[in-house]
Amino acid sequence: MKKFLALVCLLGGPVLGQAAPPVPPAATSISGLVPQGWQVLGQATGDLNRDQIPDVALVLKSPQERDDVPESWDSPRFLVLALGTGRAFTLAVMTSEPLLRRSEGGIFGAPFEEVAIVRGALILKHYGGSRNRWSYTDRYRYQAGGWFQIGRTESEMDTFDLDFAHERDLNLNTGLVIETQTKGKAPDRSTAEQQTYRHIYYELRAGQVAQIPALGAPWPGTVIQLNRNQVVSGQRNWQGTTDLATQLVALVSGDDLYLRATVQDERVLPGDGPQLINAQGRPVPPTSTTTETRPGGYICVTRYPLKALGVRREDDTTNRLRVSVEIRDRDTPKETPTTLSTSRGGRKYPARLQLVAKPGLPRLDEVSFPGR
Repeated sequence: MKKFLALVCLLGGPVLGQAAPPVPPAATSISGLVPQGWQVLGQATGDLNRDQIPDVALVLKSPQERDDVPESWDSPRFLVLALGTGRAFTLAVMTSEPLLRRSEGGIFGAPFEEVAIVRGALILKHYGGSRNRWSYTDRYRYQAGGWFQIGRTESEMDTFDLDFAHERDLNLNTGLVIETQTKGKAPDRSTAEQQTYRHIYYELRAGQVAQIPALGAPWPGTVIQLNRNQVVSGQRNWQGTTDLATQLVALVSGDDLYLRATVQDERVLPGDGPQLINAQGRPVPPTSTTTETRPGGYICVTRYPLKALGVRREDDTTNRLRVSVEIRDRDTPKETPTTLSTSRGGRKYPARLQLVAKPGLPRLDEVSFPGR
């Protein structure tokens, strides 16, 4: 797994890392937060902790990094967040993890573009590549007692084929993904105009745990909620959230994926419940299913071998699987089932399930970039 070169410093705690800047724990001005010899690559002010007092975000470049010395381009750059008190700024966070280094920008050069604070969220932008140009816009927020990544917009384009573009926008709080792809003329020129495809789906994150919690106990991780906008069939039979709605959480333990669905269903019939659908549109059979009926619905936990999903545990990379989760419901034995799905396009366009190191949102010092 990715090794951290610097850890988050919360409320002035110790900082571990390579060539960390000697930022003071407090300063009466923004310039007082910048150590001698360090260069400010980006600066933003705004309210990060909702106390209506301006805070500051700085991106600092080490004096060891020099434009004329390529060997120094692997030096980490540092993000510094300092909270305002009205009279001074107090160091809250210092980390190098959410910033790409100059050496990671490709032939296009240094990838860092901008730091901003928008509606209480910290925004970091990177751009780079060579023939294939890419960009990342990452969003972070202070919530639930920590600094967490709440979103990412990533895009790519081919400079040899300007008719091609791809963008993927992910809201980590809700799991909602909006993916847009534009394709130009075919090599044989048979396609006269550009075609744009827009897919909307939910990405369920499955973090690793040593042991799966009990059925009715709280499960750690991001919860995805399915209701009105996720009905992909049987819309005429859906009578509202009391008729069918669900909350989904996924975890990995050992060599198995566990999916928990907390379902609101006023009438439960045989065959109702969750299904995992692969990229070919076929259900993946679980090795076990445990269901507990409750007033107004039920809780169901299904277990799937990772091997059946095409996951090789010897891989040390994050896996993003092309699978959807469906919840089926019938109120009478003969009616067409109402189906909720994590893919708004139904089985034609699979959603995603991502295997991650631990449950929950990534912390500010845990953000990952492809290839890093």
